[in-house]
Amino acid sequence: MRKRLTAGLIALVLMITVVPLAAAQTAGLDRFRPVRTYTTGRFEDIQSVKWYAQYVQIAYELGLIAGRTDTRFEPESPVTLAEAVKLAAVIHATYYGAAIPEADGAWYSGYADYARANGIIDEEIESFDAVATRAQVAAILSRALPAEALGAMNRVDAGAIADVPEDKPYSSAVYALYAAGVLTGSGANRAFYPDLPVTRAEVAAIVVRMVTPALRQRFDLRLSLEPNALYEMASPAVFYLEITDMKGTKIKTGSGFFIREDGLAVTNFHVIKGATAAVAVTSDGQRHKVLGVYATGEKDNIDLALIQVEGEGFPALKLADSDAVRVGETVYALGNPLGLKNTFSTGIISGLNREIDGMRFIQTTAPISPGSSGGVLLDASGKVVGVTTAFAASGQNINLIVPINDLKRLEAGELKDFREILPKTVYYADYYPVPDFGALAQLSPYRYDGGSVFNYLVEGMTDADLSGKLTRYIDLLEDNGFAYGGFNLMTGYIVSYYVNQTYGIIVAIGARSIDGRPFVTIEIMMY
Repeated sequence: MRKRLTAGLIALVLMITVVPLAAAQTAGLDRFRPVRTYTTGRFEDIQSVKWYAQYVQIAYELGLIAGRTDTRFEPESPVTLAEAVKLAAVIHATYYGAAIPEADGAWYSGYADYARANGIIDEEIESFDAVATRAQVAAILSRALPAEALGAMNRVDAGAIADVPEDKPYSSAVYALYAAGVLTGSGANRAFYPDLPVTRAEVAAIVVRMVTPALRQRFDLRLSLEPNALYEMASPAVFYLEITDMKGTKIKTGSGFFIREDGLAVTNFHVIKGATAAVAVTSDGQRHKVLGVYATGEKDNIDLALIQVEGEGFPALKLADSDAVRVGETVYALGNPLGLKNTFSTGIISGLNREIDGMRFIQTTAPISPGSSGGVLLDASGKVVGVTTAFAASGQNINLIVPINDLKRLEAGELKDFREILPKTVYYADYYPVPDFGALAQLSPYRYDGGSVFNYLVEGMTDADLSGKLTRYIDLLEDNGFAYGGFNLMTGYIVSYYVNQTYGIIVAIGARSIDGRPFVTIEIMMY
């Protein structure tokens, strides 16, 4: 039965040859070139049908590994710490075009000195002749190349390598080599077996993959939780947001979630836009003041906000790499739709890189409703893929998510009070919170003599200019708790209605002709 390459390989190389390269050449993997020829039967114990045969050949041709003797490779022999350090030093020196100086003492002394000087090993090794474990080899070899030479090509979720606890000192090295396709693990669950030794056959495969990206292995290793376990883990980190205006009236609700135990949290910008204060209600019913905002994506057209909730010791969610999600992947939405706290639903990723009004979204079939905004979309491991943002009222299962990677684009500054980011809105006298269209458009009401109907002459204004002003006005209405309530066909024109249920106000917006001249009409109705 063909052997699977088990994880932590790396190292050995007796009779490794370093080939000096021109100093003017830049560092890179293209420095690794064949320096000798491998002929069939070169080693009597390497059969061409073995899984490792091609790796032994390439490693030999590149001058990385030679045989134990002229005729024997000894593929099943374990690698020592000295051999692992030597191999790492050679790879590092070749990549950077450096020289490994000779040193007195044991055969490996020069390699060990070079490794210490270049950060490949940072602790004293009691016995270089000891057999190296997979964990030791992974830690040593991962430092032989810079991070950019070991770029991630695989998705490997934290915790997905079952026998590599995240708190172990070698954990980051193992995960990086898995993600780079250098290590592949053993068995269906790709176990690492950190305490087992590494064979010469295995290390041949590892070093070849390190210096030859075309031979790196592609796979995904995902941590998948049962839905009920995922809900129990994630729901305490998601909270209900109550947004109030300058009169202390609750004008809208939404969702948010903690990303740090100290109360740092994320929501949609449109949830907090227009707020003068906000309260986060956690899953245990406790109410916490939202102290303010560190950053919003308003200038960059990103519907996200980084907020600070008063308190500490909050359960926090980890962030996924939203660029790594794929169509068809199972996801879970968690939020407070229609005020129904901690509502949990499931779906799949149904589209990527959807662009609407200059904003980039992930599309999902996981249901989203009003009040879900600012909630989370989780992958099967419970990490945040994105922030639930919008849904198509006329479409079936078309729901939009702001990718969580966009959070990195926000420039966090000092904590600001909500009033500091509040739009400078002028309201109609006696009709708070109805924004004054005339103030926004810099127009005076035409022949106004009191009442709740305001006509604005828009003669000479281009269609694009008028459309832009109306769009900004509708945004202001929504910031102040108004929601679209439908439209009506009047004689010669269309009227759109926006409703604020908190204040019992309907705003009707229409474009009409009066005495043959174009007007925008704003009518305010109480109910």
